[in-house]
Amino acid sequence: MKNPGHIIPVVMGMIFFLVGLGLVFGGVKYTISTKERISESEVIMGEITEINTWYDSDGDSHHDVFVEYEYDGKEYDRELNSYSSSMYEGKKIELYVRPDAPGDATAVSMANFGSYMLLGMGAIFAIVGFFIMRTGVKGLTGSSVRRLKKNGKAVYATVTNAYLDMSTEVNGRSPYWLECKYEDTYTGNTYLFRSENLWEMPDPYIGQQILVYVDNKDWKKYHVDMDSLKKPAGMVYDYR
Repeated sequence: MKNPGHIIPVVMGMIFFLVGLGLVFGGVKYTISTKERISESEVIMGEITEINTWYDSDGDSHHDVFVEYEYDGKEYDRELNSYSSSMYEGKKIELYVRPDAPGDATAVSMANFGSYMLLGMGAIFAIVGFFIMRTGVKGLTGSSVRRLKKNGKAVYATVTNAYLDMSTEVNGRSPYWLECKYEDTYTGNTYLFRSENLWEMPDPYIGQQILVYVDNKDWKKYHVDMDSLKKPAGMVYDYR
């Protein structure tokens, strides 16, 4: 049975990651709609007439900002949907106003605030979720390896080949993985195993015997023990 202590971080990390992707997607859509709205708007000057500050039950402060402006010969007194610490009563401020909805004004300096907030929060959630998920996956992998070493069957396979893993790259380098072959003389079956990533030239290991732990009931579950390889003198493993 898998350790719930490792499954929980995987699930939580996935939730954070998906929420982050959702926020990023929403931020992209909001950015597109904002650009379209700005392209249809005119920039006019207005004046901040009033700023009301109030506090919620958690003690967090909120600000209601009111502006006056004139458009097409008509005066408007409206509340903005945004606030910044640089705002004060009597300040002249640039506003976006759409000709088809002149009563709906947006502060030029805050027009993209919603986009930045959604994209920033989405990125933070996604990154945090990814690292939580990775920690959980490593925990599950570690538990699986310990379980195979304790309860599985140990066999010695032969390293028959090495392949470059082009799907992974760190600092411009891609790792290798070793193909390991085991022939069961009792059943006549042949099994191929794939090792973890190897960040050294694999040539010295071709033909070597390597220890593999397999699940007695399902040989698709296995662990290739890289530490069982004979390391040539002067060579140091550089696992990433």
